[in-house]
Amino acid sequence: MNAWLGEWRVKQVDGDLYEVRIQLRDQGKTGQWFEREFIWHANLSLKRVNAASLPADGVTPKASESDQPGQPAQTGPKILGPM
Repeated sequence: MNAWLGEWRVKQVDGDLYEVRIQLRDQGKTGQWFEREFIWHANLSLKRVNAASLPADGVTPKASESDQPGQPAQTGPKILGPM
């Protein structure tokens, strides 16, 4: 399977909160190419990055069980900062 990593885009949302987007193209088993956009929210003051898109949630590493206690499952988008 081949993959192509596109450009990174970083946009300041508010204060220390940034949105990070990246494009990724990968080739399926039949040779067809798929393009996906992964989005993360980074909070510099908290030193925390959360997946903001479902595909990013699948590729973002999870904390090891020994580092942090388990967190409840979230059904909506993961957003840092005031709502």
